[in-house]
Amino acid sequence: MNTYGFAYSIDMVPFSARGSYFAVSENEGKVYIRDLHGGDGADSNIYELSIDGYVWKNLICERTETVLSFHAQDDAACFVMLLCTADDRLFIKAAGFTIRLKGITDGAYDTLVQVSEGEYEHQLYDKQLKICMSVLEGRCTAKSKWTVRGSACPVLTVNADGQAACAVLRSTTVSFRPDVCTRDDFDKAEQQLAAEYDEWKRRFPCFIEAYQESHSLARYIVWNNTVHAQGALTCDAVYMSKNTMFNIWSWDNCFTALALGGAYPKEAYGQLKIFFDTQDSFGAYPDYVNNAFASFNCLKPPIHAWAYNKLLEADPLFSRQEYFLPAYKSFCRAALYWLDHRRPNGSAFPLYYHGNDSGWDNASVFHEGVPVESPDLSAFLIQKMDILSSFAQRLGNDTEAAQWKRRADELFDSLMDRFYEDGAFHAWNTGTGSRIGTGHSLLMYLPLVIAYRMDKRIADALVHDLEQNFEAPFGLTTEQKNSLLYKKGGYWLGPLWAPVTYLFIDALRANGYPDFAKRLAYRFFEVTKIGLMAENYDAFTGCGYDDQAFTWPACVFLQLEKEFHSLY
Repeated sequence: MNTYGFAYSIDMVPFSARGSYFAVSENEGKVYIRDLHGGDGADSNIYELSIDGYVWKNLICERTETVLSFHAQDDAACFVMLLCTADDRLFIKAAGFTIRLKGITDGAYDTLVQVSEGEYEHQLYDKQLKICMSVLEGRCTAKSKWTVRGSACPVLTVNADGQAACAVLRSTTVSFRPDVCTRDDFDKAEQQLAAEYDEWKRRFPCFIEAYQESHSLARYIVWNNTVHAQGALTCDAVYMSKNTMFNIWSWDNCFTALALGGAYPKEAYGQLKIFFDTQDSFGAYPDYVNNAFASFNCLKPPIHAWAYNKLLEADPLFSRQEYFLPAYKSFCRAALYWLDHRRPNGSAFPLYYHGNDSGWDNASVFHEGVPVESPDLSAFLIQKMDILSSFAQRLGNDTEAAQWKRRADELFDSLMDRFYEDGAFHAWNTGTGSRIGTGHSLLMYLPLVIAYRMDKRIADALVHDLEQNFEAPFGLTTEQKNSLLYKKGGYWLGPLWAPVTYLFIDALRANGYPDFAKRLAYRFFEVTKIGLMAENYDAFTGCGYDDQAFTWPACVFLQLEKEFHSLY
């Protein structure tokens, strides 16, 4: 289909709205209404949306940030308009078309019931969800095949007589209640959404005109990928994507918080607070959280205090006692988890038990097995304890400040002897007791986050090596450019990643390498022109991989734009 207005088609950037668990996407020429409850392990496609007598490719799609519409090429009076709202409603307004919603879940206990005139309840049993449909104007029929235990092949047909129609879907995880609204509520919701997005735009002004298109997309994606607080999500959460990865992860959230910090500080704090609220009894943060549950299968690097330290510069809210003190206490518990529970059998260094613990799932460091002692993990923990020492001083607790400083010193004293050899950092496989020699991962250069503690000659050599062996036209490759394991589109075996780019830029700038930092920022701005807001990129061509409507490149773009616009 031809797309006009907001330039990104729904096969690339799903249509949704800030706060909504509904999304509308196209896949292989079919349009689906999706529901994101339950996280990315649950089926999200719930209805195939179709229009009698038409195929989508022959319709014209017009899209703004807040309204999605389709109309016939030869008759603009025949149209379908959709909009999502933060209270889990999806409005559908149409004229001249007959619309069909074909249920595509196959739960044995799903049921489709007419509750009253113009009111239907579709229970998606396995998703623990009910979809309540109210026909506000027009006519609706419902069909399904009863299988004794449930309703198979449900189809809702709206406006079969071809006249004007308006319907609203509401998703709920509790009991059904009819939607008390009228067709006028569509217009009210449309106006409210437009006003909300205008305010969102005002708080995220474009700072570099040459990247206006990237800025507009980044700003929209952060808004669009947000869902409202529910269940395990104790605050509104910015999911990584409403395409495939609809959870909030415990390091992605740090970059989201940074981007939101100056514009929406309470929402930024919420991205961290979700993990304060779900922290386990040992102090570990979950790997990810969605509305249904928090998963502790894996962890993520301890960068949260670093992010909060940067947020202190963004808005006075983060310094207020009611925000700062709970954050400090949570960060302390998380640091003690790594020290007390991830250094088994007297080990001096914390361990990764899974590649996903590092955030670098399939990096070459993990090709020989786990557990792994990796210098990046110890460096992040040292940086965190240095920051916790400063936080304790800020609170007037000199005793705790000294304790964190001592712990950081002790870990750093051992780090260089253990991990730095032959002019480079190396990881160790503690299962075999041997130094890992597989591949050449960029992960081994993240100790630059504590370059302020290193001999400058060592830091200089690491930076030189980065420039020679990892820097590509659009940024840093995650596996050395000439490594036998380098793989085009290889996830963490070569492609460029936004959060890692930001970590290096921040470390380089803070430790005396501003020109390299500026160059990497410029290269990242450029890659978004080609690969959009992709989960990761080809560092040589700029091609975006996996998902081009991803939150963390959007957040890194917005943050770098604020920090570097004065240099352009």
